[in-house]
Amino acid sequence: MRLSFDIKCEDHITQPAYRVLVNGELIAERDFVIPSDLFSHYAFSCNLDLPAGENKFTVESVNTDVSFTLGQAWLGDTKINHKGGVFYNEDT
Repeated sequence: MRLSFDIKCEDHITQPAYRVLVNGELIAERDFVIPSDLFSHYAFSCNLDLPAGENKFTVESVNTDVSFTLGQAWLGDTKINHKGGVFYNEDT
């Protein structure tokens, strides 16, 4: 199942590194590289085998002086409502 969400960062000019975790498992660690100064978000996407029930995705900074926030999220083609990355997967 594809999980997609927007990652936002105010300090995107310095290309800070970030980590994405899903249910506590490290999924990716990358530099926040945006090809334009017109926006400061990145659409992250990954294919996962998510369990039914509550799941959580988070983004954290590799360096403590930069903060990242989560934006809109989708599970497949369906927009999901999440609270701080926590959402409920009804698929089994």
